[in-house]
Amino acid sequence: MPRLTDATWQARRQTYLEAAWRCFAREGVERTTMATIAREAGLSAGSSYVHFRSKDELVRAAITTSMDAVEELVHASITDGSATGPVPYLKALLRSIEQFATRMPGVDLLPLAVEGWAHAQHDPETARLVAASYTRIRGAWTDLARRWAVPGGPAAGLDPAAVAQSLGLAVLGHVAQRVLVPGTDLDAEVGGLAAWAAPHGRLTPRA
Repeated sequence: MPRLTDATWQARRQTYLEAAWRCFAREGVERTTMATIAREAGLSAGSSYVHFRSKDELVRAAITTSMDAVEELVHASITDGSATGPVPYLKALLRSIEQFATRMPGVDLLPLAVEGWAHAQHDPETARLVAASYTRIRGAWTDLARRWAVPGGPAAGLDPAAVAQSLGLAVLGHVAQRVLVPGTDLDAEVGGLAAWAAPHGRLTPRA
């Protein structure tokens, strides 16, 4: 069997990942088999084990690939001019996450994120990888919140670490609510948070 070039190897791996996302979206993570994913990918069942030694390894790869992309979105949204305060930043970030999650026809990655959280409860390695990713994201948010916490800033006087945890609460809460409650409106969510916090004068950007 000829040796695959690095480019071909990476392309086939990505093909399996995208096939896995489609299968997980249709059938759920637990019901999907490696053979099902191989058929979806249009490749042989045996070749899947060249890239992933087990279904657990494939699930981890699907989760970590998505988490890596979310980390990139977090960093991009910090530097794209929308990070003038928690409210505009949160709205821009959630829109970016929605666009990423629905970029593949027929696949919504947000329900798969919830399934991934459930999978992590029973797979210590997945739990470790997810926790490490969220820790890095929270660190980026903490650094951002320090910029907002300067005198006169939109989060002046607030603990940056607490602001970062609140951003995490809003993002994870949006994912869960959007998956569990059809018709959840992103603008209403963020607007409600802003109105709720407005009496404290903390979360609305100053003119």
